Amino acid sequence: METDGVLYLADNNQTNLQVTSVTAENSNAVIKMPTFKINKSNQNNFINDVLNTNSPFVEFVSNHFIATMQTEMIIKKVLPRLKQHFNAILAGWDKTWKYTNELLGLNEANDGINKKYSQYIHIANEDDSGGYANASNNRIMFQNSTSAGQNLFLDKISDQWALWHETGHTYQSSQYKWNNLTEVTNNISALYVQEHFNVPLRIFNYMEEIELFFQTPIKERDFNKIKQEPLWVKLAMFWQLRMAFGENFYPQLNQTYRAMLNTEKNGLYND
Repeated sequence: METDGVLYLADNNQTNLQVTSVTAENSNAVIKMPTFKINKSNQNNFINDVLNTNSPFVEFVSNHFIATMQTEMIIKKVLPRLKQHFNAILAGWDKTWKYTNELLGLNEANDGINKKYSQYIHIANEDDSGGYANASNNRIMFQNSTSAGQNLFLDKISDQWALWHETGHTYQSSQYKWNNLTEVTNNISALYVQEHFNVPLRIFNYMEEIELFFQTPIKERDFNKIKQEPLWVKLAMFWQLRMAFGENFYPQLNQTYRAMLNTEKNGLYND
């Protein structure tokens, strides 16, 4: 079976493995991708490499994300409209990683189950895929058919909801996924990221629907059967816990759940 694509060599055991060379055993040459590394690469040199490469892919490496993007898309869609330096764009991605971990109660300085171990989140760039963007198969997908790929570079750093949303999926805990909440509770961290970029939270666009739910008599109020804007009203119900109990509520709750998963045999796996 012949397959074209990117070759990644990963040291999953985090040893001091060093790859010194890769050799092609047939007539097809190995092509080195143009790669932009945050605060290390020269943007003008990188753009020149992109414009002259034979590689179908180019790569962007922040401290916590690796984005493998189609060269043609970057040349035709991104470079002609680029208004922000790649360093600034990738720094915005890293803030997404930082704030998501904060909400989850994870930190590189912590010990044990609350330690955030080093990793990269992989961003892929197909021609077409599900939704506007999606998260599965050990990557988050920002495809070209919806313009998600180019928008990672062209949208304002403070307006990257799709990135915050899909990153949230990579952290999503099973305790928050009962009864069709998969597309709701990953947005708890997305709201936290949005808040820390100092922009109005998306749930406040749905105050009329939220207030309608609260106006329903308590005996008739059913969280699982919210009909008007259910994704956003349900998200607001989760977010109000943070509004009521403070910034430490979700970090502590997530740390508690992780501890319980290590000690409790029952009680965490049903609705």
